[in-house]
Amino acid sequence: MKCHIPDCPDTVYENDLCIFHCPKDDWFDIVDGKKDWSKSQDKVDQFWKLLHLKFSVGDYAYAGYIFPKFNTDCFLSSENLKDFTSPVSLNRAIFLDDALFNACHFKEIVFFDLAKFIGGFNLDSGSFNRVEAGYLLLNGSFNIKNMIFEEKASFNVFISNKIKIDMIGIKILKDFTFSIFDSPMQEIFDHTSQ
Repeated sequence: MKCHIPDCPDTVYENDLCIFHCPKDDWFDIVDGKKDWSKSQDKVDQFWKLLHLKFSVGDYAYAGYIFPKFNTDCFLSSENLKDFTSPVSLNRAIFLDDALFNACHFKEIVFFDLAKFIGGFNLDSGSFNRVEAGYLLLNGSFNIKNMIFEEKASFNVFISNKIKIDMIGIKILKDFTFSIFDSPMQEIFDHTSQ
């Protein structure tokens, strides 16, 4: 049986949704103010294993995915360089914990429209050809370190509380726009209860 999200080809995992689109609010507990994913480590491992399979065949369409904690220091780790050679869609994606895009090289456009980052959003030692991040909601820190932005980069960031933003050692080769709005238009981001 296929996931009930329109155009999603993946098999149902739970609640008529695939592992990528299913809610994960019961995958973690809050311990000392932080998310503890240990009770569902097998589910987290399965999520990333299946995502690695998609990556290995050049499938970079991750729109609407709900991401658990990252198992490594990078979005998709491998022994090889983390090169994305086709457009990547992370529109409406939700990152429930720190999102780590370290040493990733995006050769084509990356879309983050309506993406929601509950934890930190970290970009370190990589590159973007083009990035479109319209209506990006940040609840945690935003860190850009040692990144190269080759063509157009546009970040329209909405913050829901006080957050730390660091931009260190970035190289901008053409157009770079970074706008911050301190009162999110909540109706835009109400596409999930996460």
